[in-house]
Amino acid sequence: KTLEEPPEHVVFVLATTNLEKVPPTIVSRCQVLEFKNLPENLIFERLKEVSSKERMEIEEDALRFLARRAEGGMRDALTLLEQVWKFSAGGKIALEDVEKALGLIPLDLVRKYVLSIIEGKLEEVLKVVDEVYYSGKDLELLLQEAVKDILDDIERTRRTYDIGHQILIQLARQLMNLMREIRFFEEKRLICRVGSSYIASKFLKEEVEERKEKVVIREKPPEEGKKASEEKVTEETKEEKRILEEVLGELKEKGDLSVFVALALADVKISDGKVEVIFDSTKAFHYEILKRKLPELENIFNSKMGRVVDISLKLRTEKETVEEVVNKILRLFPGRVEIEGEE
Repeated sequence: KTLEEPPEHVVFVLATTNLEKVPPTIVSRCQVLEFKNLPENLIFERLKEVSSKERMEIEEDALRFLARRAEGGMRDALTLLEQVWKFSAGGKIALEDVEKALGLIPLDLVRKYVLSIIEGKLEEVLKVVDEVYYSGKDLELLLQEAVKDILDDIERTRRTYDIGHQILIQLARQLMNLMREIRFFEEKRLICRVGSSYIASKFLKEEVEERKEKVVIREKPPEEGKKASEEKVTEETKEEKRILEEVLGELKEKGDLSVFVALALADVKISDGKVEVIFDSTKAFHYEILKRKLPELENIFNSKMGRVVDISLKLRTEKETVEEVVNKILRLFPGRVEIEGEE
């Protein structure tokens, strides 16, 4: 009632950061003035001026970091500066002090995480995840800071990681998806390890040592009877693909992300009531996950195939990985490939 009929000598000034939550009956009686977010450089200059007047010893990198963290809000920037100043007890403030005072993950560690993903270094990725987790920091914060570091200055990021804009944007999107998924799981460390490994595996460039054997692909005229055989192989391959897609679909629907990712990264062979799940030597972590969840996986395969299925897991050695490359070529070109060289 007071807002509807205010006294003549009174002017109400209402401030909010969520205008959409203010009832329409109040908004309709107000003159709405929107204040835009301030540019980062303007906030930085103001922080520099305040710190100079208050005789604070603070590095410019730390001030720029605070200006960026304020996300356009001058009041937030000044509050952060005051918080950091109290934490430092009047001493000189460096970027590391700001990170500690605000409970943030060190920028160097965030960039190590991103770089390890881009370079496909699975062990390094898992080490960073564990370091953040056991230091008591939130893993969502790690993913959030990684996305921010990529997108805040994408040109600088491109130069830092020596990678194209498109790939960086895809990486940021994948990290955001993982950040959303991790919120709904209790085992955040496990989900973050699995999800980060899956993203890193897309960037992984495996180098296979050359063998003495030489693979020569020669086109041969198809022999009689080969056509029917090739058609049979094609049908069997389609059936394998269908079953695997249905199993992966059910795992995703149930929200069993760790098993879904592990199975998606494996080489799966299905035939005569047997399922062989093979991992190369770089995916031992995912092999262990499926080993733990084997009974649940067997139940799903039994349901999809309509029979009792025997599932075997295998972790290849490096030598076996090389041999599998040759076998894949043989499967791609049945009857048209000759292998020359020593055993």
